[in-house]
Amino acid sequence: MDTRWAAGFSTSTDTRIDSVFSNGAKVAQFRHRQDTAQTFGGWSAGLVDHWTHRYSAGFSYLKDTYTDEPGILPPAQLPPDQTLASPFLRYELAQDNYEKVKNRD
Repeated sequence: MDTRWAAGFSTSTDTRIDSVFSNGAKVAQFRHRQDTAQTFGGWSAGLVDHWTHRYSAGFSYLKDTYTDEPGILPPAQLPPDQTLASPFLRYELAQDNYEKVKNRD
């Protein structure tokens, strides 16, 4: 809560088989690959009167690609590949109002 600055980077790659359904029955499948990345830097005045105001700026990247999977019935039309990339600004407000408890149901 009292951190004055932060920076970070994350990335991931996911590949999976997505299904197309019609009336609850699987009618086709295709391969979906998703690449994501995000980097950011942020600052704060720290904890002031039990509140923290955080400001961040960064860049976000998302790429989706779709292909037929060999041996599996493909859909009539695959979704279009797309790449999204953009800068961002973020504001967070957090209150330091936690209670310590034991044996709580």
